[in-house]
Amino acid sequence: MAKFLTLNINGIRNKGLILADYLQSSDVDFALIQETKLKGTQRNPYIPGYTVAARRDNTLDPDDIACGGTMVLVKLGLATTPLDTSSIDNNCAAISIDLPTVGKIAVVSMYVPPYRTSNIHTFSFSYFFQNFSKVIIMGDFNAYHPCIDDVTIASNNRGDQLHTIINRFPFQIQNSNGAPTRLHHSTGSQSLLDLIITTNNLTSFISHIFVGDDVGSDHLPVHLHLADASRIHQEVRLTRNLKKANWDHFKELTKEKVDSLRHLEDNPPLSISDVDSVAAAVSEALTSALDTVAPLKPIK
Repeated sequence: MAKFLTLNINGIRNKGLILADYLQSSDVDFALIQETKLKGTQRNPYIPGYTVAARRDNTLDPDDIACGGTMVLVKLGLATTPLDTSSIDNNCAAISIDLPTVGKIAVVSMYVPPYRTSNIHTFSFSYFFQNFSKVIIMGDFNAYHPCIDDVTIASNNRGDQLHTIINRFPFQIQNSNGAPTRLHHSTGSQSLLDLIITTNNLTSFISHIFVGDDVGSDHLPVHLHLADASRIHQEVRLTRNLKKANWDHFKELTKEKVDSLRHLEDNPPLSISDVDSVAAAVSEALTSALDTVAPLKPIK
């Protein structure tokens, strides 16, 4: 089993030991950390038992204020390959891993700040999807949208952008409607900002998702466990949340396929094989559209 964690640590300096203690006690293999708040001139933090496999700082000029920033910590002894993210506008650090029962995966830690002008760029997702069939993107997106948490009434620009990306590419928010991950100290309210997003083909490998304990930040860590092959077939059952499906989008997706079959009204299929071909085309169109608006997710 591979164990992942995402955490907005709100400044990693002077938190190395408490973070290491939590990672070791939770037996985390890959820790995706946001808001490290390190400058490029500062060394990697000392996290006993872990190494910094990828890091990307984000410094605001002209005052040279350390802010944002993200990194991927990997348990010592695990093989990973750092990925170049310099062409991506969003602040992210990434590695590739190869799990025996799952295959090669791009693992991405992403941070999108809460500024009004901050955006979630489509290329930040398409870049990895074009190069890897399996992708895990975890981080703090500062996005609000009903697709993330159905108690959310008003979405923001980042929520709308993320919703568009999820509908366009085969990605899923795996912890939607999950426990809140951030406490707003000024208001006492809570929100779900830290997300686990994966390609659809990883859904069946997920064995557990949960929110962890306080690690000295205003955010809580979120854990993701991928099961090995023997557990997948024995334990994981899938379901669709049809109540949350966007049926208007479903109609849009199926309309083109239905329109392409209009000629059958004047020239109906004559043989059994022709009927089977039409039935298969309709079934494929409906299934594909359904996977987009109501993707299969493991029963928790």
